[in-house]
Amino acid sequence: MFNRSKLCASIACSALLFAAPFNQSVLAQDELPETEVNVVGSWGNLAVYQEREKPFWTKTIPEESGGAVTANLRPFTEMGMSGEEVFSLLRQGVLEFATSAIGYVAGTDPRTEGTDLAGLTEDIDQIREANEAYRPYLNERFEEQYGLKLLAFFPNHDLAMACNTPINGIDDLEGKKIRVHSRSLAEFVEAAGATSSSIPFPDVVPALERGVIDCAVSAVLGLYNAKWYEVTSHLYTLPLGWSMLFHAANLEAWNALPENVQTFLEDELQAWEERNWEWAQTDTEDGVACLTGGNCPYGEPASLTLVEVSDEDRKRIHEIRDEVIVPSWAERCGEECTTSWNETVGNVLNTSASIEE
Repeated sequence: MFNRSKLCASIACSALLFAAPFNQSVLAQDELPETEVNVVGSWGNLAVYQEREKPFWTKTIPEESGGAVTANLRPFTEMGMSGEEVFSLLRQGVLEFATSAIGYVAGTDPRTEGTDLAGLTEDIDQIREANEAYRPYLNERFEEQYGLKLLAFFPNHDLAMACNTPINGIDDLEGKKIRVHSRSLAEFVEAAGATSSSIPFPDVVPALERGVIDCAVSAVLGLYNAKWYEVTSHLYTLPLGWSMLFHAANLEAWNALPENVQTFLEDELQAWEERNWEWAQTDTEDGVACLTGGNCPYGEPASLTLVEVSDEDRKRIHEIRDEVIVPSWAERCGEECTTSWNETVGNVLNTSASIEE
């Protein structure tokens, strides 16, 4: 039998075990029962939590339920956990509801990153179309393999690259040392002639300042919030991905909820997911503006030089995608996964994956 207390003691997370899974007092059959859900959010210091998750769980859910449904919410960054631990603890039932990044799951299951490989999609319309095609496959994978209910799947915002040396396009990445945070990003920059580095996010600024690395990749608004502009000079907006996030519930915890509460939460999370797609586009535009001297709603704009993607760059990106990124991912993912990907994402993007014999 699973011992939650023993596990939490071993990883110093006893605070995760809240007093009770749900607090219910059944009212009339057509009304929502009083229900409190325990939710672990994403990065507490970033806009995705402060401006998206926190208002949703602490304001929207109580208001739309007439006060019946409430959430006990904390970001994982305040709980001494890593993003990888969130997924593991959610699967084990220590966590009930949680948000995390697909990139944290990809090491465990490469299937999950099938729509957000480096260089795969060029804009938010493409990534959304790919996600809609792939979503049924992911839903099934989360439920059958991991015992999770996938409730929302959406982008944070577009990735970009900040450099402390002048660059004009993808050819200028050759010989550079570039900080990345996923395997496909590492493969991408190495295919462009650069050397990849997995420096932790908090260490990026000093690494750029000391010249340990020349460039670093992050979600564009997060790059501004982390003040990378203080130690860089150029912002390169090549299509590296959208930092996809997911919100899921442990299936045992989900099934313990009354059916009308499940329906209510599914409807609200679906609407919230839709708003997240809109926010992702706005946040991307705001992030670029904040970094390059435009109209910045978050503070004083920086003055990085904007390097846009040329037609020649785009051609090279497609070559790297088709010759390096997708084949490497297919090898990691396996034959069944590759077949499903070709029927969904590959069909939408007019490309295909194959595994060499």
